[in-house]
Amino acid sequence: MEIFKKIRENNRTIAVLAKWQKSIWFPVVYATLGVFACSFGMAAYLPIYYLFMLATVFGAFFCDDVKVLLVPLLLSYFTAGGDGLLSFGEAITDISLFFNPAGLLNMCIAGGIMVAAILFRLFADGTVADIFRKRGVLTVGMVCLAAAFFLNGAISAKWEPLDLAYGMFMAVGLLAMYFIVLSISNRSQGIVRYVCALCLLCGLMICAEEWILMIKLAADGKLLETDGAGNWTGGFVRDYQVLGWGVSTYAAGALAFLIPPTMALAYKCRRGWLYYLAALAMYLTIVLLNARTSMLFGAVILAACAVFCCFGPNKRGNRIVTVSAVAAALLAIAVVWAAMGTGEFFDFIANMLRFDQGDNERFERWANGLRDFLSAPIFGVGFMDGAASAGNMYSNMYHNIFVEFLGATGIVGMLAFLFHIIQSVELCVRKFHIERMLVVFGALAIILTSFLDNFFFMFGTQMFYGALLAVAEIQLEGTRAEQLSEYKRIPAGRKPRIVFTFIEAGMGHIIPETAVADAMEKKYGDAVEVVRSRFYQETGNAAMKKFELSLVKPVEKQSRSRIFGRLCVLGNQLFGDTVAHEFVMRIRGPYSVLPAIRYLEELDADIVFTTHWATTYYIGKMRKNRPYSVLFCPDAYSNGMFNMDCNDFLMPTREGLNKANEHRMYAGGNGSVVRYPVRGEAFSLLGKREEIRRKLGIPSDRFVVVLADGGYGMAKLEATVRELVRSSAEMTVVAVCGKNAEGVERLKKLECAGGIDLRVYGFTDSMLELVSMADLFVGKSGANSMAEPAFFGLPIIVTKCITPIERNIMKYYTRVIGNALFIPSAKKAAEKICFFAENRGELNKYASAAKSFKSQCGAEDIADLLYDRAVNRCRAVENEWPEKELSESELRLRMTSYGKNPSEDEEKTV
Repeated sequence: MEIFKKIRENNRTIAVLAKWQKSIWFPVVYATLGVFACSFGMAAYLPIYYLFMLATVFGAFFCDDVKVLLVPLLLSYFTAGGDGLLSFGEAITDISLFFNPAGLLNMCIAGGIMVAAILFRLFADGTVADIFRKRGVLTVGMVCLAAAFFLNGAISAKWEPLDLAYGMFMAVGLLAMYFIVLSISNRSQGIVRYVCALCLLCGLMICAEEWILMIKLAADGKLLETDGAGNWTGGFVRDYQVLGWGVSTYAAGALAFLIPPTMALAYKCRRGWLYYLAALAMYLTIVLLNARTSMLFGAVILAACAVFCCFGPNKRGNRIVTVSAVAAALLAIAVVWAAMGTGEFFDFIANMLRFDQGDNERFERWANGLRDFLSAPIFGVGFMDGAASAGNMYSNMYHNIFVEFLGATGIVGMLAFLFHIIQSVELCVRKFHIERMLVVFGALAIILTSFLDNFFFMFGTQMFYGALLAVAEIQLEGTRAEQLSEYKRIPAGRKPRIVFTFIEAGMGHIIPETAVADAMEKKYGDAVEVVRSRFYQETGNAAMKKFELSLVKPVEKQSRSRIFGRLCVLGNQLFGDTVAHEFVMRIRGPYSVLPAIRYLEELDADIVFTTHWATTYYIGKMRKNRPYSVLFCPDAYSNGMFNMDCNDFLMPTREGLNKANEHRMYAGGNGSVVRYPVRGEAFSLLGKREEIRRKLGIPSDRFVVVLADGGYGMAKLEATVRELVRSSAEMTVVAVCGKNAEGVERLKKLECAGGIDLRVYGFTDSMLELVSMADLFVGKSGANSMAEPAFFGLPIIVTKCITPIERNIMKYYTRVIGNALFIPSAKKAAEKICFFAENRGELNKYASAAKSFKSQCGAEDIADLLYDRAVNRCRAVENEWPEKELSESELRLRMTSYGKNPSEDEEKTV
């Protein structure tokens, strides 16, 4: 793209045109020309389409803002013009009858060149590459939905090649705009308002096209239904309300989903009442098109949008428009009622809503769809084998979104759709915002109108569906970023108050946080106020204590049952991070949330550091004076529960952060890698192996294995020890059972073979000493359980991974560090321990691999970061506390831009 950039910079005419194309006037002119292209035959649409083609090619090559390409992508479909009046029956049989063959050919040529130019630009400037770098909130659900479309009718006897073609066509329609809009937002500003403006222009364009068609039909006497006396019965001759791109029901459906994004403009933009009037004009057009489904659900959506807009920034103007519109509607009804009389008025309404048509054979279609589902329940019968024998696939459908998914795509498609809906809930409930809800209503309108029609499965509709969901996701990111920027500032002259909230949900959270608090007090205790808070315990609030216990119990259950652990993670993955957060915090601990938020306010923290996401949840719920939040995930790879917005998200591994950053704005989007905060005591024990052994009465040359299963000692420790005590090997077996007092008693009663020296501990403060003098560590793959033995250079045997989180930790130490083995069988683990006791040289390669890990440990990194945030980022004005001489890790922080990490070259410079 550099060559086109240079041409633009060196040619004033091209530069001026490119600048104009970035303005709102480009889509305005495009939509205006689209009305003429659609309404006045080949003489109009042929030159206009080639003009569209030239504008698209120019924008693809020379415009420096890629979002201008959304104009042809979203509007072109609705500009397709015809060459004469076509009846509804002819349109659904063969739409090509509507076009002059030469005109249709030229439209295809121009359209093909436009698509090629757009694809060239999206590939050339990296927009497509961005699609695969990060995934959004809805990415997995959208891909599952597209896969279901692709597999429609896969193993059905009725499957035919056209099913595959239509499935691919729908998959592209669904995914294209979602991914493109998300990717464009990474390199273009104002994408939200731009897409909403395109929706407004598209709606007005459709209105103009339909009004022109109605004028033509009225001139030919083909618009109104009349009785024998020539009186209007309230109905419309719908057979001829057909445009080149769709019939009247489709036009009305499109207007229904374009109303909400238009109302989003009315909610916040200047002169919002004008956008409100545009939305009312769209609904009036729906009424004139006499489309029952769109009238019904469009009215519901419009009413909901109107209520929201009456409480926004433009509430005064919007309230005036709302009252005026309601008054005008009531007045019109009253006048018509009075003129007709009650009997004729209700006949008029019945005829307008076509009550005589009843369900219009929909019940029969739905029954057919259910029979098709029963005949091919897995993947359905495919899109081509619908409920009718029409030549047009869309008219052949079941006219209900749920029946269509069941009949055409089977249980696979239905589950994919439900999964997509579950993921979409996050756009509504996470950081709720009215403007975002108005955009989501656009996508919701497509689903609602598809209860009685097929709009969801139409290509043009799917393009807008994907675009609107992408816009809502971008709005969510904006809301999250804005909230994160609103943290409290530290007044001049006051020490920063840094609060460490200790929450027990496994000791792997407590120990690293203790290490950071110790490092902070030791290095910066004279410059900052360090507060250690046993958050749930120290208030004495019963609900808060109970909730912390509810965090501990699942950890214990997961230690006993791998299935339970996997179900917990599966629930998180299935329902999404936000729903999982709300379930844990609001459903399991409903009475603890408000007391916790109030206590957090009482702590008056400037910065909160935590290793558990619960505190971060409460900070996000605070209405004012939010402290700056720093969340450290001790695991090698993060999980959905840590996807909680915070100002700094810290991880101990580059691999883990890279994995987290595959999500858009994971945990607030400000991730950094820091060294693992091993306790300071561990450094003082380095090189004291012999001294500690003498203290414990263990010969210096004796093989020592330490077994521990975290703070609760409930994995495979006991089973492994039982195998070891029967072996003939010479070794000392140190079993640390943590808080499992019953396990301690059982192990102490074991009889040991002659060469086995068994030493059993409960919860002990000497854990670091025991690990530092060992030859081998054996246990479950908890974050701290693995980090501390690796710090001392020990080989590790992992005997259990109680959740997928711990499985990932195991993989990090077995594959990345290389000092660990995974042996899930207690018997085989004991055999391997005995093998190592008799062949100690076999441990050398694992011990050598562990040596590199020591350089990745130390709590000082995080202490430096906290001090840097207190001194530089959170201060209101120039502070009076002293700057300290910067350490190597501090220098690295100063080089680090917000939310990023220095390159390897920069680190070498440090």
